[in-house]
Amino acid sequence: MSHNDGEATEYQKTLCKTGRKNEFEKRLVKAIKRTEGVKVNIFNGLIVDERFLTYAVTEFSRYAAALEKAIQRNNR
Repeated sequence: MSHNDGEATEYQKTLCKTGRKNEFEKRLVKAIKRTEGVKVNIFNGLIVDERFLTYAVTEFSRYAAALEKAIQRNNR
């Protein structure tokens, strides 16, 4: 599995770990939870459902709002 910190090898072990997680492991678990609703088919194509699409729309909206604030701040 891949995420913004790189490739997550043996992520299943991290998910099931009962002890304390380090910062990398915490970010990894958070990234894995965000991928709920994403599946890979036998042709290595992505299949997404409404959970992922809701998350994606929320993230794009957050990004657009932050970008708009930054532009307005620079134009003052």
